[in-house]
Amino acid sequence: MNEKLEQVKARIKKLMAIANDPNSSENEVFQATKMSQKLMVKFHIEMKDVVDLSDEKINTFIIGTYPSHMAFLFQTLAENFRLDSFFTQTYRSCVLKVCGLSSDIEIGLPVIKKILDYALKESEKFAKIYKSLSPEEIYERYLEIKKDVRIVKRSFMDGFRKRIKEKFDENLIEMRSEYGSTSLMVIGIPEVVENYVAKNLRIKKVNKVFDDESFWGYQRGKQSADQYGDVR
Repeated sequence: MNEKLEQVKARIKKLMAIANDPNSSENEVFQATKMSQKLMVKFHIEMKDVVDLSDEKINTFIIGTYPSHMAFLFQTLAENFRLDSFFTQTYRSCVLKVCGLSSDIEIGLPVIKKILDYALKESEKFAKIYKSLSPEEIYERYLEIKKDVRIVKRSFMDGFRKRIKEKFDENLIEMRSEYGSTSLMVIGIPEVVENYVAKNLRIKKVNKVFDDESFWGYQRGKQSADQYGDVR
């Protein structure tokens, strides 16, 4: 059994190496992270068993500057990788930051960054198409009154985030079914991180609710998330 466990740990380390490799594609990064997470849950392996945590610390890290309508997607991604998230906002953009154990940041950061960059690129491509169409063309094709492109981008990101979260949730349900709820200790923001954030940081979370949205943009966002690859 010990030999089997060591083989699993070696497999997890290889998957983590793929997730951190800048030459890996977005889908390779996501799949490697997903599989390492499932192996840790299945065999009750904690991060300290595969990563040297002798110098483990709680750190904060700046992801980068993105449009403010991407903050909710960022928050959803960070939570899935055991990281608390926050941001400082400027005009129409925000600096996205995470707080968590250094090992979780090391593993989650490249995946989060690649998904954000992919979503941003796809939303800009869609916005360019949307702007090129006349109000008559948009209504004829999609029965939608032409909206401000900012609303369309925001709706796209809402759809993208919703579909990614659905995939994350499906993955958790699958793991609970296979390995039992008590085995999900490796999932979720560690209590020590939550306590640190509550004591030391002034967290700004997403709390805006928008009434106006583009149904077409929302659906295209969900489709784009599906095209990213099977992340279940």
